[in-house]
Amino acid sequence: MRRCAVALAAVLLSSLAPPAAQAGRRATELLQPSDAEGGAVLAVKGRRARVSLPGGARGGFRLRRDERLLGFSQLATGWIATGIRLSGDGVDLSLVANLGRGPRRLTVPATRSGAVRTAPVPVIDGGRLVGLAWLEGDLHALAVRAGRIEDGSFTAVETVSPAPPRGSQTGLTAAVLADGSWLLAWSRFDGRDDEIAWSRRRPGGGWSAPRGLTANAAPDVTPQLLARGSGALLAWSGLRQEYEVFLAGFDGTRWTEPRSLGVRGTLTPAFRRLAEADYLLVRSAWPGGWTAFRLDGEGKPSDFASVLEESRRPPVLRSPAGRGLAFEWAHRPQPEILSWEPVP
Repeated sequence: MRRCAVALAAVLLSSLAPPAAQAGRRATELLQPSDAEGGAVLAVKGRRARVSLPGGARGGFRLRRDERLLGFSQLATGWIATGIRLSGDGVDLSLVANLGRGPRRLTVPATRSGAVRTAPVPVIDGGRLVGLAWLEGDLHALAVRAGRIEDGSFTAVETVSPAPPRGSQTGLTAAVLADGSWLLAWSRFDGRDDEIAWSRRRPGGGWSAPRGLTANAAPDVTPQLLARGSGALLAWSGLRQEYEVFLAGFDGTRWTEPRSLGVRGTLTPAFRRLAEADYLLVRSAWPGGWTAFRLDGEGKPSDFASVLEESRRPPVLRSPAGRGLAFEWAHRPQPEILSWEPVP
């Protein structure tokens, strides 16, 4: 049984590794926070991770063997890098953070159910790391779990959504609303296909019962949340005739009706918040490339900029003053700066 768990864990690690990590250890990958106003970027090359901060400040750490970084977030006084690693009997969380006193590894909760803990998502409130959400269980039966964090230590862990009797849960994402509520969204199997579900934890209260946002006969996957105003914006990929990105807004009480971005063949949405605006970044399946949509005050796309690029790793976005939008990858000698075009 233990040998089977380790084998499955190795498969999971391989599937979650960045494309460059699968191709070779010498390639560099760049990770940018969704809240990118601070300008921090994490560069990963082999087992070395280097953090670049505004003003030219740098820091770094070494990855362990069989460890993969999946995300990077900037904090008011530091940063956190989240990932997974092989443990003795499966896959476990990997957390490296600088909370103002230099990089250190955070201790994850000692007890777990099943051989797998994966998909860690930090919960950040006003630049402070206040919690973490993740998936836990077995590869084919994952529950949504969340824990509060104080000064880098876990103080409580709760089950937000138990593993469903059939299928599993994937694509976890988190945001903190203006009133301090934690909002989680993920994709779960409903017996026919994957649908978007969500739950909210108000300050001083418990988690609401998970509820479905979508209910149709086609898969809805890879949700991403962005806190905006008193609510949040949610984007995900849904299969209709082809995959396309959908958006829905949460006003603090209810969700708006999901609306299509209107571009077929779009996948893996991701939000980026730069100094002057919020952006929705999506990958185009054919031709291979990336498109960034600038969002207006209502969360609707107003302008876009597109670039052809085969890499499945998202670009770093930067906004040169008065010069459109810059797309940056580690393998390109220089960023590609593109002008904005109005959304038809």
